[in-house]
Amino acid sequence: MAARDAALARLVPNDADLLPLDPGYDACDAYEAFGGPLPAALRLRSFWGCDVPRGLLHEVPKRGAPRSTALGGRPVWLGATDTGVLVVVARDDNEVAVLAVDKGGPARSLGAFRGRADDVLAALRVGGEAWLRLAAPLGDIVVALEGAAGA
Repeated sequence: MAARDAALARLVPNDADLLPLDPGYDACDAYEAFGGPLPAALRLRSFWGCDVPRGLLHEVPKRGAPRSTALGGRPVWLGATDTGVLVVVARDDNEVAVLAVDKGGPARSLGAFRGRADDVLAALRVGGEAWLRLAAPLGDIVVALEGAAGA
């Protein structure tokens, strides 16, 4: 994680504005203690992070030049997939978009909905769909976004 932080700091000097891809301490501890699959964020061959105020996703390959992708809004959540990342983005008019970005590829929409982006607690890509865990008054709920309509 120190190498990730150093690589991203060159692109986003104020780390208060940075949303880094974090493998999660629980996943890393479980991997070290029990074996099993390496956390997805550690399997990727690039470091990833979002420049929140500028709405950019940065990919820093371990070899090669860094790449930035405009997200069209404020990133609020970033997570790993087997081939890249998922980004939850807050846009105008309470639109929340879920974007998939594979290593070296463009941002692709997995769908959008109207609501509060800060209520998204986690996202998961299953095939071509995004599943979201949202905070709700009576407990978390899980929803599936269907298609890329509206994003």
